[in-house]
Order: sequence, then C-alpha cells, then structure tokens
Amino acid sequence: RGLGARAAMGKEASKAAPQRTEEQERLGLKLSSHRAVFHDVAEVEGKLAGQRRRFVADATTEGSGASEADADGVVRFQPPRTPRWRNLLSVALVFPLQSMQLGFGLFGGAWYFVPALRMPLLGYLAYMFLDASPARGGWRSWPGFGALRMWLRDLSIWKWAASYYPTELVKTADLDPAKSYVFGYHPHGLIGAGACATFGCNAVGFDTLYRGVDVTLMTLNMTFWVPFFRDWILAHGIGSCNRATCLDLLRGGRSIALVIGGAKEALDARPGVLRCYIRRRQGFVRVAVETGAGLVPALGIGENDLFHQLPNPRGSIVRRLQDTLQAFMKFSMPVCYGRTLPPFLLPTVPLRRKITVVVGAPIFPPAPEAREGLSDDEVVEKLHTEYMAAMELLYKKHAPAGGPPLELV
Repeated sequence: RGLGARAAMGKEASKAAPQRTEEQERLGLKLSSHRAVFHDVAEVEGKLAGQRRRFVADATTEGSGASEADADGVVRFQPPRTPRWRNLLSVALVFPLQSMQLGFGLFGGAWYFVPALRMPLLGYLAYMFLDASPARGGWRSWPGFGALRMWLRDLSIWKWAASYYPTELVKTADLDPAKSYVFGYHPHGLIGAGACATFGCNAVGFDTLYRGVDVTLMTLNMTFWVPFFRDWILAHGIGSCNRATCLDLLRGGRSIALVIGGAKEALDARPGVLRCYIRRRQGFVRVAVETGAGLVPALGIGENDLFHQLPNPRGSIVRRLQDTLQAFMKFSMPVCYGRTLPPFLLPTVPLRRKITVVVGAPIFPPAPEAREGLSDDEVVEKLHTEYMAAMELLYKKHAPAGGPPLELV
C-alpha cells in the first residue's frame, strides 16, 4: 500500500510539473519586461546625472532648486542656496515688467475696493500730470534727494536681482569724473536688465569702478505714467529720455545712459540674436557734440537671452501688427515668455542667463577750434562711425565662444 501511494503521488506530481513550468514561464516573461523597463529608467537617470554635472552654478546666484532646459536640451539645475522668498521678492520688486504690473494693480485695486481712496487717487493723478521731476532726472529738487538716491542705489535687493542672472560688469578704461559722458547701452533686450543693474543702481559696482561719475539712466516718458512705479524710479534718479532733459543733465556736469535701440530693437530680442539698431540713430551723438560729452559704448552680452519670443520675421502678419502698434503707441509689444515661479503668478520672469556688461573707452568730440572746418553734421557722422567701430571691436574682444554675430542695422 505504501508503494502504491508513492506511485500515485508521483503520477500527480508528473501531471502538475508542466503546469508549474508554464506558470514559471509567464512569470519569467513578466520579470524580463520589468527588467527592460528598469533598464530604460536607469539609462534615463544616467543621462540626467550626466546633464546635472553640466549645470551652471553660482553660489550667490542660484535659487529655488527648480530646473529649466536650454535650447540644446541640456537641463540646468539651480542649487538651492538662495532662499525662495528672496528670489520672489527680488522678482516682484525689481524686474520692470513685474513692478509696472504691480503699480497698475495697486492703483486699480485701491480704486475698486476702497471707494474712500478715490478722491486721494484723483489728486495723485493730477500730481502725476503736473510733476516735472522726470524732466529733471528724478527728485533732484527735493531736499535730501542725494542721500536718498545713494541709499536706494545701494539696496541689497538690487544686488539680489543682479545675481539672479547673474550680471557682471567689465571695465575696459578709466573715466575722468570731472567730465560728462553719454553711455550707449546695447542691445535693448526686452527689459534692459543689464542697463538697470549697471546704470540704474549700484548692483554690479558701477559707483565703485567709476568713482565720481554721476550717471542718470534715461527711459521713455510713458514709463512715468505708471502709478507708484514712477515714484520708485524717480527716487532712484531716473529721468525722461527727451532731448531737453539730456542736454540739461549733461550741461549740469552729470552723465546719462541711453538704451539706444529702443522699442524697435526689442522686437528682435531673442536668444541667439544680437541685432542693434544704430546706423540711423544719431541723436545721442548730436547731444554729445553739443555738450562736449564723451561717447561710451556699453554692450550687454546675454541681454537678449532672457526671454523667448513669438516668431515675428519682417514682413509677417505678427511683425506688421507690432510695427503698427509701435508707430501709434511709441512702444513695442513683443509676445514673449520666460519662466514661471511658484505660486504661478509671475509668467514674465526672465530666464537665468548670465549678462556681461562691457563698458568701453570714451570717444570725445573735437573742440570747436579743432574741427578743421567740419560742420556739426560732419562731426556727428564722423563720431557715429567711430562709435560703431568701437562697438564692433568691443564685442570682438569680449564675445563668448560660439556667441551670435553682432549685427549693426
């Protein structure tokens, strides 16, 4: 009986053996597919690990730990060194796009939600209309303005904002503080971030490198129609870029900084393009000739890399519409995007791309007795040609490897 039982058990085992083999085969197929998936995941992680080693890091510049991809597909990670609150604060208060939006938002919100403030707000609008501070280059007639301006120019928030990109200032020649200068900044970009960091404040050490040079950053007159934002920039000594204001400041012994390309140049501001509208712009040269001020070229290498822009080639419907709006409103409306920071309320935050502002040597107009019979127009043309040649030489010496060619149009 024992032998019979063992034989029966053997027969049952022999019948069950194929069933176990088929089940093992099914499990084996599943395991092999999982291994393939895990292999693919490991391969992707390996590629990302290789890309992480290529990040652009600066201990004073990086922020929230987010990541963003370049046009070449390289993921650049931001080491979490800068507190996020500091990043958001600098974005909200410093970048012109955000600050202008904030000014309109505060005014509109106060008008709509607090009816008791409407009369004071109407008084503020009248003050904006009558105030001549933009033509004076800020609140210069106010007592204590000089000390207030220097304190604001040295605020840490400006340094935080400049380190966001980061921004670097390169000095190539000394400037005599006893003379006046017309700084020409190129290119305009979307917001002129390099010009703001260099001439609008002391974020990159302009006041230290060029001691005694009192420079006023000039901007469009329409900027002073943004509620509250106008007072913020007037307190920093920023002025309106009309001809009369430029002449008054230069004749008063101060220097001015102009973003020469203006609104038209902003429509061509995109990564991989460095197009400067300069050949038909001679007004800044004429102002320098009339006042004897030196012309100083300043190139913001990387300024155009801060935003992507909707394709708008010349002749396209988008470009024609933008040109029409610019001719009517005196400012351009590029359709751009950068990056978005939590809480997803700031979609126009610039990308984190380094800006190198290279300031050249001054080019002085000849004295009236040394013009050798040249007319003012001929002197302007000669200086304009020398200025463009200095721009090209400056870019040739300081252009990054693989950078876009400089186009002077």
